[in-house]
Amino acid sequence: MKGQIFSLDLIYAIIILLLIVGTLSIVSLQYVQYEREASINRDLEIKSQYASNTLLYSPGVPSDWEERITG
Repeated sequence: MKGQIFSLDLIYAIIILLLIVGTLSIVSLQYVQYEREASINRDLEIKSQYASNTLLYSPGVPSDWEERITG
């Protein structure tokens, strides 16, 4: 009788442990995916800021285009 209770307790403990480990691994995978997407978004933001700064602060081609238009 005691051997059966011990084995049932062991099975319950293993099931609970597997549920905890499974839950933690799912959360970990979701966190890794979130960080990967955040990194991609940061990279895109940096590239778009660089592109907009280049357009805003460059003199343009040709450099005297304002004088050619107002002529």
